[in-house]
Amino acid sequence: MNLLFLGHGKLAKAIAQEAEDRGHGIVAFFDSHRQLATEDLNEGVDLVVETALADGLVERATCVLESGKPLLIGTTGWYSRMNEVQEICSRNNGSVLWASNFAPGVQVFRSLAVEATKRLSTLPGFRVELHESHHLQKKDQPSGTAVHTAMDLLEVRPDWSGWIQGESLVSAGKEFQGPQTELPIFSHRTENEVGTHTLRLMGPFESLEWTHRALDRQAFGWGAVSAAEWLLGRPGWYSIDDFYRDWWALAK
Repeated sequence: MNLLFLGHGKLAKAIAQEAEDRGHGIVAFFDSHRQLATEDLNEGVDLVVETALADGLVERATCVLESGKPLLIGTTGWYSRMNEVQEICSRNNGSVLWASNFAPGVQVFRSLAVEATKRLSTLPGFRVELHESHHLQKKDQPSGTAVHTAMDLLEVRPDWSGWIQGESLVSAGKEFQGPQTELPIFSHRTENEVGTHTLRLMGPFESLEWTHRALDRQAFGWGAVSAAEWLLGRPGWYSIDDFYRDWWALAK
C-alpha cells in the first residue's frame, strides 16, 4: 500500500514510521510549503492520510475523493463541517475513515467513560468533568479526543445541553449549585506532553477517576496504519469505532 500524507507533523511522522515498518510505501508529504494538486493523486497512490490543520480540510478532502482515493482523517478541529465531508464522500462513492485518536487504549477509555456516566446518572449528586493535556504546539483546544468523548457522553445524558470549556470553579472542587446541565472540558498545555485524558466523577461522599496516557506516539501510528489497511477497498463513511468494532469481533 502506497500512502500519500497531507501534513508532516508529529502524527504524520509516527504513522509513516509504522507504515514503513510494515512494508508500506510513502509517496510524499504535502503541507503548507508544498500544496496538493490533483495530478499528485495518480495511480501510484493507494490511500491518503490527512493529518494537516483543520483549515482547508474540506477542500483537500474534496480533491482526494473526487480523484477516487480513500481518505484516512486524523486531523481534529473540523467536526462542525463533518456533514459536508460526509456528503462529498457519498457523492463520489468514496471511502473515508475519521478518527479523533487512533490509539486502541483511547477507544477503551471512551467506552468506559460512557458506561460510568450512564450508571452514575441514576445516583444523586455526581458531577462529571473531562481533562485533557497536550504539548504546547497543539493548535485545537479542547483536543479532538476530548470532544469525541464529550459527544459520546452527551448521547447518554440528554439532560446536558452540551459541553463547555471548563472554569476554575469546577476544577477547584467548589460546591456546585443545582443539577449539572453541561459537561466541562479542561485543557492543559505543557512541554513534551504526548496526550493525557482524564474523566473525573465526583460525588458528595466518593469520587472516581481514570486516565488514558499516551506514552509514545507509536500507539497512534499502530492504530492509524491498522485502520488504513482495513479501509483499503472498503467504500463508505466510517469512524474509528467501526474499525475497532471489527478488530475486537475478530479477536473473540
